[in-house]
Amino acid sequence: MKSLLTLALLTSALLLGGCAHVSRVDAGPLTAFGEPLEQPDQYLYYLVRIDNRGRPPDALPPLAIRFPDADRPIGLDALTPSVTARYLPAFVPPPQWPATWKEKASRQTAFEGGGIYVGFEAQGPGFIALCSHCHGGRHSPVLCTADGSVCHQLPVTYEGLVELIGPPDRVQKVREVTY
Repeated sequence: MKSLLTLALLTSALLLGGCAHVSRVDAGPLTAFGEPLEQPDQYLYYLVRIDNRGRPPDALPPLAIRFPDADRPIGLDALTPSVTARYLPAFVPPPQWPATWKEKASRQTAFEGGGIYVGFEAQGPGFIALCSHCHGGRHSPVLCTADGSVCHQLPVTYEGLVELIGPPDRVQKVREVTY
């Protein structure tokens, strides 16, 4: 009986210790991560990634970014290096990166600032990330529908995220955010 109780306690500890606390939402090339940042019963999505690398520009979701100094949101499909450079500085790799990563980054056209990262491929935006709670800082990036009629500042609730992207392809709980 004692060994059965020990087994039950050990199993419970393992199951509870491995609980997933991060919500991952996937919708085409878009992935969003959320956690209960301020209230334990509500997930807030603080990281939205759009990985369009190797895909045609028309595979981008119909969304827009409101850059801090822009008059209006700019559609993802309208992003070019020259447009993006008006609002964001060129990406500079962190000093702690290995030399090989820095060298690779120097060959890419990318911009970063205010919780927004935009990296380009030859055919257009390849990787876009908006993050409100990353790298120890707090930012307020704004994601909008393509026409700019609906905008939400990150972190955003699940309902707000669905208002922007529509019903997701998949929602799952994961243990960590993957970058």
